Amino acid sequence: MIKTIEQVNEEVMELLLVADPSRGQVEGYLVNSTIFIYEDGDEIVGVIVLKQHDETYTEIMNVSVRESHRGRGIAKELMRKAVDYSRELDVNHVDIATANSSINQLALYQKSGFRITDINRNHFLNHYETPIWENGIQAKDQLVLTYEL
Repeated sequence: MIKTIEQVNEEVMELLLVADPSRGQVEGYLVNSTIFIYEDGDEIVGVIVLKQHDETYTEIMNVSVRESHRGRGIAKELMRKAVDYSRELDVNHVDIATANSSINQLALYQKSGFRITDINRNHFLNHYETPIWENGIQAKDQLVLTYEL
């Protein structure tokens, strides 16, 4: 079941930090964002953070699913919820950004209808203190994907 929460507890923060290892970055974008969690019984197994930047678009700031629950379509459901909620806000599009090294996430976002629209070169080199490595690739560039509503 997907529901909105007002405050992030440590359990949700741990999930968010799986997708974005910088607590400072996460705490920064949680302000004035809408947070949806996915519950399996009493356990929180997924989370997505959606931020409305202006009247034209929202951005998915973070989406994370507990490792034990991956591959079950939970991230797709959370993303669908964020897109539907954005549609209710009457915005033009939803953006999501990921690292050049995030191969699985990039595939998921494209399968969910997002298209690559921009590249922010050296984003992860300039905004994160510690290097991030995934799939044997250093995260350097940020890929921005857009879902047109």
